[in-house]
Amino acid sequence: MKLIMALDWHYDDLYGCTKSGTNARPSRPDLMPILYPGIKGKPQKEPFISIHDIFFKRLQTVDTLIILGFAFRDPYINELMKFSKFINKKCKMLFFNPDKLENLPKESGMYEFKDIFKDDLKYVTFKIEVSGKPLNDYLD
Repeated sequence: MKLIMALDWHYDDLYGCTKSGTNARPSRPDLMPILYPGIKGKPQKEPFISIHDIFFKRLQTVDTLIILGFAFRDPYINELMKFSKFINKKCKMLFFNPDKLENLPKESGMYEFKDIFKDDLKYVTFKIEVSGKPLNDYLD
């Protein structure tokens, strides 16, 4: 499982795809738990074009999409997720966010996802922390 977040890799014109705060490529990017360019919109460069393609293909087969505090303000990512729900009707979304849904910014795509996923969306309003409770307990 990969966490998709906007805070670990970026594209550097001199070095290509690099880890934030460094100017060297990670030796094993496939083992990095967080992998995302930190841009909004459709990516224009590799490896981010391929990462989005892989993400979209995976969305079409996944049973549960687990989201941790994503703001849903990236229109391209939102479109990939919305379109995949029409293809993959069995997909459920489990969204952890410490704030109530109604407190999200107006531009958050979560309001639209609430309508698209309907009963397949579980919005959990507390912080993620280490606990003995398995994620499956939240799916009921």
